[in-house]
Amino acid sequence: MSKLRELFDNLARRDLWVLVLLFAAVFCLNLLIPRDLWVQDEARYGEVVREMLATHGWLVPHLNGFPYPDKPPLYFWLVALVGAVVGQGEMAFRLVTVLSTALAGAGVYLAANRMFDRRAAFWSTALFFTAFLTLVVGHIARMDMLLAATAVFAWHSLLRFRVRGRRGDMVGFWVWSALALAVKGPIALLFTLLPGLAWMVWEARWKGLRATRPLLGLGAMAALVLLWMGGVVLLGYQDYLDTIWNKQLVGRAVD
Repeated sequence: MSKLRELFDNLARRDLWVLVLLFAAVFCLNLLIPRDLWVQDEARYGEVVREMLATHGWLVPHLNGFPYPDKPPLYFWLVALVGAVVGQGEMAFRLVTVLSTALAGAGVYLAANRMFDRRAAFWSTALFFTAFLTLVVGHIARMDMLLAATAVFAWHSLLRFRVRGRRGDMVGFWVWSALALAVKGPIALLFTLLPGLAWMVWEARWKGLRATRPLLGLGAMAALVLLWMGGVVLLGYQDYLDTIWNKQLVGRAVD
């Protein structure tokens, strides 16, 4: 039995090394090729971070001197934080994307391993790293890979909770869902919270929904949003919140 366990451990380590090398070859080598922020979203996000650093306006992102209501500030904070280590510029943006892609891949591996086995986890992650959309989005300065990472880990936490029933796993689901919201805005809930709650209802009906503690989780998320909104109001950006409601929630998200 010990030799069999050792064999499986060796195979698992080999698979992980293959995935690490695959990730490094596909995504990390690209970092050695310097380039400017030339994709439309890249240039826009670059200017948002530049103005955030210049004005120290951390709660309300700005673009060309005007409040930028399209995205929450968390992604821009992360880029500025990484930039404080490696230098502000395009490398900070690209590093955030690469690290987000690695995090998303780790989440895919853990989720597939929990649902199936190590071989399925290996091939799922390898396919994720080489999928066309991952290859495109994983090389540009956008927040989508960070959203993918938060969504995958939200689902992984929910899978763990469904199997083990531990409160910490459910807390993890709500934390990752809140991070997804802070990364992309309310549209992120379509990939985390809403399908997660629907799946729990499908799995265990009303008992499953109660197990997610929806009132407590939604209350905590609402409290964080209200805390941020309070800071925005204190800074005198009430019109900014009105624009978010009209353009993002009622406008873009519904359309």
